[in-house]
This record gives sequence, C-alpha cells and structure tokens, in this order.
Amino acid sequence: MRRIILLFALLISTIASAQQADWLTTDDAYSPFVVTLNEQSRQYRNTGTITLRDPIYHAVLGTYQFVTGGFGRGSAPFGEYEVGSFRDDHGLGPRWELHRPGFHPRPGFSAFDPSIRKMRTWIQLHSLRGAGFTDGTLGCLGVLGGKSVWDQFVRNLNYILGVTGRVRFSVEGNKDALTAVAVVKPIVPRIYHKAVYHKRKHRR
Repeated sequence: MRRIILLFALLISTIASAQQADWLTTDDAYSPFVVTLNEQSRQYRNTGTITLRDPIYHAVLGTYQFVTGGFGRGSAPFGEYEVGSFRDDHGLGPRWELHRPGFHPRPGFSAFDPSIRKMRTWIQLHSLRGAGFTDGTLGCLGVLGGKSVWDQFVRNLNYILGVTGRVRFSVEGNKDALTAVAVVKPIVPRIYHKAVYHKRKHRR
C-alpha cells in the first residue's frame, strides 16, 4: 500500500512540474507544441509542421503539416503565441484562437503585424478543410490532411492542454531551410469565401 501511495505521489509531482514549466518553454526538445517552418523567412504564404509532444514524457504524439497565409493579409506574423479559447461555430469547425502571451486588448486581437503596421485579428488554429480554401488561409494556421488527421490533432492537443492548462509556441524563420523562398505578391481570391463570417469578421 505504501508503494502505491509513493507512486501516486510521484505521478502527481510529475504532472505538477509539467503544469508549471513545460508549457512555458520554447525549447524544441521539451515543448509540447513546436512549429517548424519550411522557409528561412516570413512569406506571404508559409508552410511547415506542427509537432505535438507529451508534456510529461516528451514523446512525440504526432507531426502535422500546416499552412499559414496565401490570402488576405498573408501569413501569421512571426513571434510567440499562446493557444487561447476553444471555439466550434460558424462553419469552421473546432478551432483555437491564437494570441500573443498576455495580450488581450480586445476580443479577437491576435498580434501586431509590422509588415502592414496594423493589428491582425482572429488568427486561429483550425483544419484547412474547414476554412473553405484548399491551399492557404487568411493568416490562421491551417492543418492539412483532412478530417481523420485533424481529429487526431484535436485529441492530442486537448490531452496536452488537459495536463498543462495552456501552451505557448513560436513562429519563426527556419535557418536550416535549404533555400529562402522569394516573396510572392499577394493574390486576391476570385471565388467567394463560403464561410462569409470567416472573411468579413476575420480580417486577420
């Protein structure tokens, strides 16, 4: 009985340690949420991978391809983000709001974008399929792979948040990328966004 109590105490201590520290780190070897771009610098449209890691044992739970930008005001500004409130409405499906850590001037405000000298709003993390686009977003991080991949991503991220309470990550250029991609001129989509709410309110 004493051994069981000691093991239980050790488990609680480990979880508490993860809650206090792991979600704060941006060290790729320990962070439960790591974004790795395929490009050296910020582009109008960036691609990359999101790696989700067990916050207690640091084992990789999954690696997922994503895209940000390609429409509207382009990709998400570089910098540190925190996974915010969870939402599931307006046709986009399950998703999380993203914002600068401790930055809540108004609901929906995500990050200042120095390239346009304006605030970007409603930058979110969602399945690309639910956004109405097939190869880009209005600045959100859109996970590729379809419903089954997104369902797995949601389960894994919910598990991580259940342990840590909150998660931070960085979006930055990948110095190890083979080549620097040329800046692409913004392309205005000719088709009407099927998720009207997504385009009108989420100016990004």
